[in-house]
Amino acid sequence: MAGPELVIVPAHPRGGDACRVEFEVRGQPGDGAVLPVFSSVAALVRTLGHYQPWVCVPLRVALEAAARAGPAKVVLDPGVSSSGRRWTTASLRAAGPEQGTDE
Repeated sequence: MAGPELVIVPAHPRGGDACRVEFEVRGQPGDGAVLPVFSSVAALVRTLGHYQPWVCVPLRVALEAAARAGPAKVVLDPGVSSSGRRWTTASLRAAGPEQGTDE
């Protein structure tokens, strides 16, 4: 997959540990399980919303993680289904104090 060197990936703390993150694989009509990656934070926010936690990683890291996760394929700047999980202020607070917002 050709693309930018760095990508923005939807992710959240794993087990409440802010130093370990879990990438969010999502369902995509026609594609099945995908790991959405974005070329910018603005693109992620337009697609997944203002409260979506994310990390910036090299594209190769996202590709390797998707390969380890099984059948997930990496999709750059997708139009993710609106039926997937949407983070809110409440869900961020529930994930841990390090996930608070500036609201």
